[in-house]
Amino acid sequence: MKTPREIDEQRWQKAVQRERVIRKLAGRSIARSEAEVAATELGETVAYIYRLRRRYEADPRTISLVPDRGGRTRGARLLAPETEAVISEVIETYFASPQKPSVSAAHREVLRLCHIEGAPAPSLKAVRTRIQAHDQVKLVRRREGAALAKARVGPAKGALKAARPLEIVQIDHTLVDVIVVDDVRRQPIGRPWLTLVIDIHTRMVLGFLLSLDPPSRLSVALAITHAALPKEEWLEERNVGAEWPCRGLFEMIKLDNAKEFHSKALRVGCEQYGMVLDHRPPGAPWYGGHVERLLGTLMKECHLLPGATFSNPKMRGTYNSEGRAVMTRSELEGWLAGRIAGIYHNRVHRSLGMSPLEAWNKAVQVGWHPREAQDSERLLLDFLPFERRMPRRDGVRLFNIHYWHPHMAVWASQKPGRLPVRYDPRDLSRVWLESPDGTLEALHYKRSDRFPITLWEHRAALEALKEGQGGANEDKLFAAIEDGRQRVEDATHQSKAARRALQRREDAGTGRIETKSTGNNKESPPDENYTPTVYDVEYW
Repeated sequence: MKTPREIDEQRWQKAVQRERVIRKLAGRSIARSEAEVAATELGETVAYIYRLRRRYEADPRTISLVPDRGGRTRGARLLAPETEAVISEVIETYFASPQKPSVSAAHREVLRLCHIEGAPAPSLKAVRTRIQAHDQVKLVRRREGAALAKARVGPAKGALKAARPLEIVQIDHTLVDVIVVDDVRRQPIGRPWLTLVIDIHTRMVLGFLLSLDPPSRLSVALAITHAALPKEEWLEERNVGAEWPCRGLFEMIKLDNAKEFHSKALRVGCEQYGMVLDHRPPGAPWYGGHVERLLGTLMKECHLLPGATFSNPKMRGTYNSEGRAVMTRSELEGWLAGRIAGIYHNRVHRSLGMSPLEAWNKAVQVGWHPREAQDSERLLLDFLPFERRMPRRDGVRLFNIHYWHPHMAVWASQKPGRLPVRYDPRDLSRVWLESPDGTLEALHYKRSDRFPITLWEHRAALEALKEGQGGANEDKLFAAIEDGRQRVEDATHQSKAARRALQRREDAGTGRIETKSTGNNKESPPDENYTPTVYDVEYW
């Protein structure tokens, strides 16, 4: 056997690192979780950790763990010196320029110069390898500017660290790489959006939202409430038999600068519950690294599902994503819940040395407990968007619709000024007035024969009225919405957009807010015999 002096420094230091880890595992029975932690620390597989352990037990010296020397030294270059010189020149003077030529264009330039100088011509792969090995900060700075170089390849300053669960969470969105179908006809309706909430300390996914519409202030509110509230009943409804103990209010939420993260409703809702919003500084993409990496991991796993669109057309190839789509939004939601709660939460996380679920349970065992909302029914209401309106004896007018409550005259007599009126864009059949004493009271349509509508339908009807009849009152508004629904029904078999619009309304039971009155006055809808239709709620 070789002595340490005969082994190169790089391999010897690798053996020293291995010895520090393997020594703790030798001479005793170990659990697989310990081997997984060691594998993560050394960057090896679990099977190889067991092999190293056997070698060390047979010869408990560092030298038994020296890596084998195999093949060429990593990074060795076999091209002729004159070819290497041409490639370096092209990278420095041609590729690293504001015109941002492609790697293929750089390869063609190398071939041209090699032909002129009589040097052996390299392959495209050889040129690409040398570009990748070049100083990336320098390349990006010269191609795209200093600011972008710092953002893309600069040091990841300000890495997030949290001392306890729920101290810092991150929220972000992505368009899911899977096409879903509608519930009724099983026809493709497009790709949904995923909003994810992750805890920095434990890496637990606290909650998520799968929506057919792009991110909005409501989708953020729904994701936050899903993260903050217990999930046992939610999991049972989706037949997911996994443990998901996350609940509780956060201390700080890290967000990017998207419009939906700057809404007044989100800010006020967080202030109500002592949660601080912290937006990402410009040019600091690492600020949201944890949630973005997890979203990327989930999207890779989605590529195994029928109807996957993959990350780009090249990866998709000839795969017919729409033709292979079979999962509905609700089915994809259940699959994601199982993937997160059943697999991701129980898999050892490299930076933790344990699974996210173990990290969460460990925090609870040592005395940490989440700060929970006292009134879970009001939590979502406090995050809903709102407009301010003056209560009058005949009701409140919002979105050209009249709402009413039996105590409206009492509130109007107190002359409280303009009060917040909260609304759920998925269902405008009722809104919530913050009464002068601070309680939230549900207001319903003043006319009990009106059917529930969504804000999405309301806006579409207003646009139609502007283009056609000009003015818009309540009667015209509901007539236009009814006409639009009929047109969607007629076009559903032909148009994917129409099927998508119909599916938003058919997701009725998944979105409607069922709350008790938060004040002392409990009331029923104006018409107790009213039976809601499938159009009650849009899954916003």
